[in-house]
Amino acid sequence: MRKRNKRFTPYLDLMTEANIFISHKDARDYFFYRTEFTIKDVLVNVPDTSRELEMIRMDLTMYADELLTQLESFEEYEMCKQVKEAMREYYHQMFKLQMDLEKLDK
Repeated sequence: MRKRNKRFTPYLDLMTEANIFISHKDARDYFFYRTEFTIKDVLVNVPDTSRELEMIRMDLTMYADELLTQLESFEEYEMCKQVKEAMREYYHQMFKLQMDLEKLDK
């Protein structure tokens, strides 16, 4: 029996990334994991907070889309479903945060 090469395991790396993505409790938690900054820290020094939040949301969406494409290539449809559900929840949380900020700006 041949030993597996432990340095090149794209499937296992992808599954690890997907599990990390779906295991965070909310979008703020995932953003902190990915950037090591809180959303509040990022928005404090930005003149257009609404635009910056939109950029964060788009970045999160693009990352999830890339993750889904890769999962589909391995035919991991159950994990795709979980990633889509997590993404939908994160997206709604970010949208709500953006709406709350717009109310504060008025």
